[in-house]
Amino acid sequence: MKALIISDDENVYSQLNFSLQSKGFDTIIYKWLLKALDNIEEIKPDLIILSSSEYPRHWKTLVQFVKS
Repeated sequence: MKALIISDDENVYSQLNFSLQSKGFDTIIYKWLLKALDNIEEIKPDLIILSSSEYPRHWKTLVQFVKS
């Protein structure tokens, strides 16, 4: 299974990365939301974790894009 982590905060994504890898996920980390959006169709993640505090206006766009 693949997990996509979108966060610019190293403390956040390093802890999430460790936790998800211990559960058997292959993790992909993006620091920029637009780069992640651009590659999300190729990645086809099973799980997406987005820091809504870092991207308060953009997380809704990501959700709508993933739903379509």
